[in-house]
Parts: sequence; C-alpha cells; structure tokens
Amino acid sequence: MQLRVIGCHGGETPRHRTCAFLLDERLAIDAGSLTSGLELSLQYKLEAVLVSHSHLDHIRDLATIADNRAQRGCPPLQVVGVAADTRDVTLSGNRPLTMYVPYAQRPGSRPALVVRGRAGTPVSPNVLRRLVASVDPSVAVLGGRTLLDRLQAELRPQRTASAWIAGFGAIALMLAAIGLYGVVSQSVLQRTRELAIRSALGATPRVVFATVLRDGMKPALTGAVVGVLGVAGSLPLLRSLLSAHASDVRLSAIAIVVLALALLAATCLPAQRASRLDPAEVLRSD
Repeated sequence: MQLRVIGCHGGETPRHRTCAFLLDERLAIDAGSLTSGLELSLQYKLEAVLVSHSHLDHIRDLATIADNRAQRGCPPLQVVGVAADTRDVTLSGNRPLTMYVPYAQRPGSRPALVVRGRAGTPVSPNVLRRLVASVDPSVAVLGGRTLLDRLQAELRPQRTASAWIAGFGAIALMLAAIGLYGVVSQSVLQRTRELAIRSALGATPRVVFATVLRDGMKPALTGAVVGVLGVAGSLPLLRSLLSAHASDVRLSAIAIVVLALALLAATCLPAQRASRLDPAEVLRSD
C-alpha cells in the first residue's frame, strides 16, 4: 500500500495545501487539494474519493476534479462519506470526527443497537435481549434506554439551570411589585389632603382612582419602554451568543406583559384605597 500526502493543512499558502491523501493512485482521502496538488494523469486514474467530513478544506476540489475528468471523458468519480453532521453522544460541544466502517473491520468494538418499535412504542430491554438471543445467544446486551430517556438525561442540567433562573425571575418580579406598591402607597399617604380636597370639589372616586393609577404606572411604563429598547438593541448580540430565535422574542414580550400586569395589580391596591377616602374625615383630622 502506497500513501501520498498531498496536503494536510486547514488553509492554503504557497508552501501548504489543504487536506488530501492519495492511496495506491486509485483512492483519494479528502479532496481539499486534489486538483491543485495532483497531476492530471493521476486525477484521471482516481476511482473514488473518501471524504471524512464536510468542511471546506476537505471538499474544496471536488467540483474541479469532476470537471477535469468530464472533459477527458473519464467514468464518474464515486464520492463516499459525504453525510450530514450528527450528534450521537452529546448535544453540547463540538461534533466529533466520525468514520463509518464495516463492523468486521473493528470486531473488538461495542456497537450500539438502535431499535424502533411499531407505531412508535418503546421496546423494553427484555424484549431486546430475547431478539438478540434468538440471533446469537452468545451476545450480551448491556443497558437499554429509550432515546427519550437519553435526551432527558442530556438536557437535565440545562433544565435545572432554567428552573433556577425562572425562580430568581419570579422573586425579582415579586420584589419589583412590592417596591412599586410601597412607592405608590407612600405617594397616596403624602397626597391624602390633596386627594381629599379634590373629592370635596367634586372629583368622583373613579377620577381619584384613575389619577393615582396613572401616576403610579408612570415609572413602570418608563421602565418597560427602556427594557424594550434595551432588548431590541441587544438582540443581534443575543442571537450570536445564545442562538436566540423568534420564539425567544415572543417570550420576552410575554415577560413584559406579565411584569406590567403585576405592577398594575400593585398599583391598584393603593389607588383603590385612595378612591375610598372620606374628605370630611381627612380635612377634619388635619
């Protein structure tokens, strides 16, 4: 077996070529520099190209070598190994480099058997062991989990972190509502004489309620506007860092609505109390 290294770099310079290897002048492994580093006579002799993965430095010359061979009338070049990247071990981290080979070439490995039940029903480990034993009783089946179980186990840390974040968010929302309630209550207490005079001059309880509610919601609305502008301005950065999508924008809108409703409820309580003031009693006490 004769192996020739045409290139083995991730980039190309006058002294370096991208990944490509020639095996026995018949099989090429990767096609990063097949046409830029291989003579035409050897390009015509190729029978197949084995591509390890779909990065540009491994597939760049596939189109040009196909064109060169087509002009010469060579038979079609068989390309093996171009498959979509997948995650079969973990959902996080980089995708590992994987090569699919017949099991006979690696008899000492531990293969994973993927079984799908009819109508999407899960296959129990006992049934799986019986099926394998019916083919070869000497083969032992270890473990046995559904894909849903593996997915839930993989996502458990993220879901736990999300639950903690949601809990802290609920606490922050409650503290914000309590703070606004205290501010509006203090404002109503300081304006008790003013509100009583307005009521004595003919202001109805509804007008007093609306006045207190409007004055109390001003800081909440100001904060909501500033928050919306901040989210809109940082959305490109969030998308690049956290892979945010349109659904995340909808969740942000829902969070703003929930916060506004909580602050509205915190403002309504002192506003309702202010609308029930007795002007005669307040002015007599002063």
